[in-house]
Amino acid sequence: MHELVSLAIIYATAGLLQGVVGFGFALVSVPLVAALYDIPTAVTMNAVVGTANCAYKAWLLRRHIEYRLVLRFFAVATVFVPVGVVAVSYIPGRPAMAALGLFVVAVAVANLFSRSYVSLVMRRRRSFWSLAGLTGVISGAFGTPGPAAVPYFVGQTIHAETAKANLQIFFTLVAAPVIVFHAAAGNMTFVALGRAGLFVPLVMLVTLTGTRAAELLPAETLRRVVDIGLIALGAYILFEQLIA
Repeated sequence: MHELVSLAIIYATAGLLQGVVGFGFALVSVPLVAALYDIPTAVTMNAVVGTANCAYKAWLLRRHIEYRLVLRFFAVATVFVPVGVVAVSYIPGRPAMAALGLFVVAVAVANLFSRSYVSLVMRRRRSFWSLAGLTGVISGAFGTPGPAAVPYFVGQTIHAETAKANLQIFFTLVAAPVIVFHAAAGNMTFVALGRAGLFVPLVMLVTLTGTRAAELLPAETLRRVVDIGLIALGAYILFEQLIA
């Protein structure tokens, strides 16, 4: 029972964040769920919970989706998903968790202190291959395609709704190879998938609530608060593994 309550709090918090700022579900949920189980289990559970939510939002925004652009990026990213899956499956638990903590800190620091520069670099067309490859690797390893995918898709259009739609359908699609390759590696159990499925309605509800709340709150301030919180979370995970 304690475990289910913890999962409910984690996924509700991540879903609310996703609704308010439009990203960050996996960055919050995967490290915390991994602390309860392990990284591969957290990634596969997140694929179920997060993907159901993204699919729903993609359906709502389906008129704005640029399918050719999304499928091209998805095809390249998929090739690199196994690299991340293999890495996280065979690296011992403590180094893998330390790497996850370091990754979360790096992404949050980059967003907090040099968001415009990072976005500028990642939006360049010649960065397509490296961004798609990086997205595949971190999706397979940590289930977090956002850090590389968000700047890419945002940089391809001036229309916010189109960028949101492209991201939601991409997040939905990339979950499939993540699940398949983790299943092939023996990281997925029906118990974990069933447990994750319990929280899909909750996540959809709080995401909707966060989306409505975002209309009343200053987005930039919220993003900075989130980045600071992620730095603290990543640092905690990292130092916990180093001193254990």
